[in-house]
Amino acid sequence: RSAATGGTARNHARMLKLMRLVLLMLTTASALNVQVLPATKKSAAAAPTSQPWLHQFGLAPRSWSVREGERYSSQDWLSNVLSIPRSLTLKRIKSHLLANLAVTAVVLALRAKGVQLTMPALPHQLTGSFLGLLLVFRTNVAYARFWEARLLWGQVKAAVRKMALTALTTMQPTEPQRAAHLLALLTAFPLALARVCTGSTEPLPPRIAALLPAGTPSEAAAVALCLQLQLCMAEFCAQLRAREGGSDSHAALVEEAADHIVGELLSCIGGCELLRRTPVPFMYSRHTSRALTTWCGTLPLVLVDSMGAAVL
Repeated sequence: RSAATGGTARNHARMLKLMRLVLLMLTTASALNVQVLPATKKSAAAAPTSQPWLHQFGLAPRSWSVREGERYSSQDWLSNVLSIPRSLTLKRIKSHLLANLAVTAVVLALRAKGVQLTMPALPHQLTGSFLGLLLVFRTNVAYARFWEARLLWGQVKAAVRKMALTALTTMQPTEPQRAAHLLALLTAFPLALARVCTGSTEPLPPRIAALLPAGTPSEAAAVALCLQLQLCMAEFCAQLRAREGGSDSHAALVEEAADHIVGELLSCIGGCELLRRTPVPFMYSRHTSRALTTWCGTLPLVLVDSMGAAVL
C-alpha cells in the first residue's frame, strides 16, 4: 500500500512538473513574441512567400480587421495558443482565477495536515449540463448584441454615403462651400456616434466641437450634428427654390430625401443608445456568475483525491 501511495505521489509530481513546463513554454514563446500580434494585411500576405514554415505552423503575422472583413483561419491555431498570456479575456477573469487558485491551495494545505476535504463527482456531473446551458445563453445574447450593433453601424455608413452623394450631385456644383461644410458634418457624425456607444464624457475633439454650438455636451454631439445637417439642407433647399424662380419640384425632392436620411441617422442613434443602456438581464448574469463560481470553487474537492497537488 505504501509503495502504491509513493507511486501515486511520484505520478502527481511528474504531472505537476509537466504542467509547469507547458506553462513556461507558452509564457516564453509569448514573451519572445513570434509575431503573433496584429500586423498589416500586406505583411500577412507576404509571410507565406518569405517564410513558408511560419504560415504552415500558424505563426505568420495576421491582421484582424473588421473593416477588411477578413475571416479567421484555422491555420492560426498556434498563434491563438501562444497569445493566451496577453488575452483580454484572461485579464478580465484574472480575479476569478486567483480566487479559485486560493481555494485550491487551502484544500491542499488542509489535506497536507490530514484534513480530508472531498466530495463525490456526481453533483458536478449533474450540474455541468445546467451550467453549460447558462453559458450558451450568455454567448448567444452577446453575439446577438454584437450583430445588432454591426447592423446599426452598416445603416449609418449607408445613410452617410447617401447624404454625401446628395451633397456632391446637387450642392457641389453651385455651392461648394456649403457642400464642404455638409461633408465635414458627415465625417464627424460617426466619431460622435462612437462616443454615444462608449458613453464617453471627455471633451469633443476640436474639429467636431467647431461644427457644433458652443457648450454642446459630448453625449449629445451626434443628435446636434443631425440638427446641423437638417439646417444645412433646409438652407440649401431654400436657395434652390429661389434660383428656380419659386418652383418647388426639385427642392422638394431634395428636402424629402434629406429628411429621410437624417431620420435614419436618428434611428441609428436611438438603437445604439438602446444597446448601451440595456445590459443583459441582471438575474441571468447573477445566476451564471453564482453557478460558475460555486461549480469551479468546489471542483478541487472532487479532483484532489485523484490528482493531488496537480489540481493546481
